[in-house]
Amino acid sequence: MDTDILSSDSSSSFLRCEPWPDNFPVPEFTYNVELQLQRGNADFQNNGTLLSPSPKLKSDILESLAPQIITFKVYPSSAEFDDVAKALVKKHPCLKEQGSVSGFYGRKISLKYKMANYRTMLRNIGCTELTVNSLKRKQGDSRTSPNQVKKARRAEVNYCPDYPSGQSQDSLEEERLALLSEVKKSNNHQVVKAKMEMTFAYRRHEVIEDRPFIAEFKRRWPALFSEQETDAIETRRACVLKALMVYVNEDPDHLIQEYIDVEENQKAMDETVLGIYAITVEGAEPTDCLADVGIIIEGVNVLDELGNIANAVIILLGLMYSLNLSYPTNLKYTFEVLQKLVMELDANKLSTKVQVLKNKLFEGTP
Repeated sequence: MDTDILSSDSSSSFLRCEPWPDNFPVPEFTYNVELQLQRGNADFQNNGTLLSPSPKLKSDILESLAPQIITFKVYPSSAEFDDVAKALVKKHPCLKEQGSVSGFYGRKISLKYKMANYRTMLRNIGCTELTVNSLKRKQGDSRTSPNQVKKARRAEVNYCPDYPSGQSQDSLEEERLALLSEVKKSNNHQVVKAKMEMTFAYRRHEVIEDRPFIAEFKRRWPALFSEQETDAIETRRACVLKALMVYVNEDPDHLIQEYIDVEENQKAMDETVLGIYAITVEGAEPTDCLADVGIIIEGVNVLDELGNIANAVIILLGLMYSLNLSYPTNLKYTFEVLQKLVMELDANKLSTKVQVLKNKLFEGTP
């Protein structure tokens, strides 16, 4: 992913940096709400009496929980609503529901309705992250690529943030033009990084709303297509990644193509929609002495000299976020494992195949 989306110094107005927590942090409520809950908890501890909150008290509690949820996720899953309701009842046991098996089912349903209303309110006041999901596009627009829009509910952070305070589309376009000059200079990574952070929201709007072709987007944002602008995790061997693909019944050749002679295979590379190429040295083992490793998207060689296949896979995952690309259907389980098991994004909702793999991995964990 872009390094700027995780930077604490980013100039964007609101960026999410934390995944959904294991234990949801119930916020401190207003003084009058806390006072009523403290008395309710005391009564519950002394004589087991449950609190039946008034409509006003219930509304005040939900009004505080909704913004807290938004700091982690705009579209929580059912299991995540469970986490919030369970944490609320645990912190304030007087709110437990007597007629519910879980003790918080009604609280969960109220949270769902509150979050829907809260999203509507944010959308109406111009929250870009929400308005972008309601956009209607003209069919057959030749200026955009045919990639379908993915909504923010798919575990991405910072899906489509608002422009930084004091910035506009025109001012950020000026920064982009300046960036084109800076990226050509040697030993200029820090300046490029700062300008990439400044223009992050502008770039995301372009990706999400305009859906440009990769070739055009690379021309406008060349600094994005460098290894420094993707967030790599610890390098894993290519054989492990290929074994993962085989385990989930997907063909590694759908992602990784190994060539010896580029010229003889140029046509195949030009026709590649999305994949990784590895140029091997003649006579060497496929994963040894790689002359070049790179990434192709829409027939465009967007990155090269990545060193090894595993590194390229991780960088490709970051590019797929940056360019808002969907996972290939013939590799959906491979990318689901990388996203949900390795990166732990949206990890509570797994396909059956990936859940089985997770169970097997934990069988050997003490």
